[in-house]
Amino acid sequence: MSRRAVYGVLLCLPAVVLAWLLYKDTLPSGQYEMSANFSHETARASVLYPKGRVAVMRDKNGEEVVLVNAEPLYLDVRLPRRLDTALVTVTYASEVPLGVGIALPPTTAASWRYSIQELPASSIVTSSTVSFALANALVRDQRVRFIISIPRLTDAASPPHLIGFTVDFAGRPFTFSALVDWLRVHSFVAYDR
Repeated sequence: MSRRAVYGVLLCLPAVVLAWLLYKDTLPSGQYEMSANFSHETARASVLYPKGRVAVMRDKNGEEVVLVNAEPLYLDVRLPRRLDTALVTVTYASEVPLGVGIALPPTTAASWRYSIQELPASSIVTSSTVSFALANALVRDQRVRFIISIPRLTDAASPPHLIGFTVDFAGRPFTFSALVDWLRVHSFVAYDR
């Protein structure tokens, strides 16, 4: 390869990587799916916290499961941009029906009212979905916090197992006209003549 071709590749490679990262972060399709297994922090989701309320164990198959000792639990999920809805699916196992609930925090820090959506109670492995509108959700540092509540946790002889967590976010597709509108609203230069 000639020196000129090597320079061309070295100059184009960062531009291609930057374009790919911007494409992934703007979500042009308006769809975003995030999955977590509760026990490992990823770039998209935190682990369940506070840590004293959960214990990570291995089940008979060698899979990691999270035992819930106390509630409520919190999970932060990264949003690349503002989206409209979130479909939250939680997979859990319990010996007795407990009624697991999922909530978003209130939009103002002064309010402590959570509107918990209860998942169907079951005493076997269950995968249930609830839907949230994110229009008024509290988003800090591009993260939305989900609260997991198990009010009847003390009724169980053994703690329930949280197995998995999936969030399907949906919103408007990101188009060039939306970018122009966003730039008009967030323009730092005011043309006043």
